[in-house]
Amino acid sequence: GGTLEKPRKLWRNYRSHQGVLEFAGNLLGALDTCFPTMQTKLTPDAGLTRGPRPSVWDCTATGAYEDGPGDPGMLALRRQIEMDQGIIVITRDELAVDLENGLKHCRGDAGNDGSFNPIVLGIREAKGLEFNDIIIVNFFSSTDVARGWANLMSLKWQNQYEAGTPNEEANKKALIQAAQERGLPEDLEVDLKMLYTAITRCRSRLVIAETRSTNPFKKFAQRFRDADKQVSGFVPSETSRTRMPDEWRATGMQFLRRAVDLGIDGGDDGVDQSAVRFLKIAMSSFHNGGKECEDLYERTKCMNDYLHINNEIDAIDSDRWEDRERCAAEAAMQMVRVGLLNQATDIIQRACRQRMDTKVVRPLYERVQKCKAKFRPSTGGGGGGGGGG
Repeated sequence: GGTLEKPRKLWRNYRSHQGVLEFAGNLLGALDTCFPTMQTKLTPDAGLTRGPRPSVWDCTATGAYEDGPGDPGMLALRRQIEMDQGIIVITRDELAVDLENGLKHCRGDAGNDGSFNPIVLGIREAKGLEFNDIIIVNFFSSTDVARGWANLMSLKWQNQYEAGTPNEEANKKALIQAAQERGLPEDLEVDLKMLYTAITRCRSRLVIAETRSTNPFKKFAQRFRDADKQVSGFVPSETSRTRMPDEWRATGMQFLRRAVDLGIDGGDDGVDQSAVRFLKIAMSSFHNGGKECEDLYERTKCMNDYLHINNEIDAIDSDRWEDRERCAAEAAMQMVRVGLLNQATDIIQRACRQRMDTKVVRPLYERVQKCKAKFRPSTGGGGGGGGGG
């Protein structure tokens, strides 16, 4: 007969620090002032700790790294990423592939030996993920509303963290009226939300960088660095920062979990390509973690191999059933060795649709099934990617 309590909403952020959240809250203030009728209103989080101030960086102004052929801004950015191991690059989704390739090849063949593998994510792709160190690249140089950004930076609005001031409502109406008179483009609302999403992926160090100098970015830097004092100018690293194995492990685990959530059990035809990419990033992160991450590296490598083994089995003619079974048995044993039981049974079933060898393959299959039955209660039904291991 009691009443149900109204669900509570978590508004304290236990991950990102106050400097990042206040900066993001300023963008929410711009959204609320310039687009007051927007359907989905975002609410600011409150951080519990202080941290390094976000920074802005015009890569073309870094003369120290302009001593080689190629795009000076891209060379400076690559240099910084090499010095700062593990920093995550976030950009617009449509730019992610080109930016990653540009970073790899900006030094020509000399810088393309395969050892440099930056983690570059699109903003939508990174949604739901969080990282300690983030650099947002070329957000302004690729915008379709450059004039809108320039006009926006000349307006005043109320930071979401400064609510509750005297005459707040009257001041807000005046600010909204001033924004409406500027005739800001509707697409600027989307841009603001995208930038907010990118900023809130960061837990600690945030850099907003451009490899090409543009007017919107200059206006943005003048507003938040020179006027509002919310960000500082970025100073490129002179010494390298090496990540510890536990940091690589944490990064790899985050990408591995996301790959599993997206689904990696559908074979090559049914797997989300982001899941494939996240799995490779996880594998690279565990590899960088060295001996302390060897077990996770082996497990993730097997998961990556599983994405392609079905094609290998299908390529073997059905008349060569012995070869199909041998291929399946070897792959299944690799899966079992790292605890991927679901994947092991799927491989055997796919290879042995017509018949199953009773001496080797069937006993293996039955043992795997017994292991799955034994471990299923303890996994809570979450064996899609982990296979009950």
